[in-house]
Amino acid sequence: MQDDVTDAAKWAVAQGYADPNRMCILGWSYGGYAALMAAVKTPDLFKCAVATAPVANLERLYDEVKSSGFGNITRGLYFGDNPDALKPISPYHQAHKIKVPILLVHGDLDYQASVAHSRDMRRALERAGKPVEYVEIKGMDHSPIVTDQMKTVLQAWEKFLKTHLGR
Repeated sequence: MQDDVTDAAKWAVAQGYADPNRMCILGWSYGGYAALMAAVKTPDLFKCAVATAPVANLERLYDEVKSSGFGNITRGLYFGDNPDALKPISPYHQAHKIKVPILLVHGDLDYQASVAHSRDMRRALERAGKPVEYVEIKGMDHSPIVTDQMKTVLQAWEKFLKTHLGR
């Protein structure tokens, strides 16, 4: 699926639909993971990346599933038997490869994708000396439940995109 995102972006540029100098990738939930992985795998394709409520460390997710009560049954179905195979497909472990500014947005009460993923990703990017902005929204789960939360998300996106892509 990640290659499909790359292929679609390159196609849009080739068709003249997208300006390669003003292209950012933005995603929420799995899309946030895909945005981070795009910044890892194709560091020169996009000018910035926005990840909202992403999973950033599949090893962490592996452990979260393990402790969820579903144990090894579900964990094995999703991840196989080798947690070490998760590092190469975890943005957290690949932060050093990222070249573009990253915006992370996450609710502090996210029960679907723990806010710890974005907190860890921010620290990994900072340790690697990469540009990162972080917005944590108090009281928000995986998606906004009140207007002010959605407004905060959209304002963060707008500010970041204007900064890195212009008007």
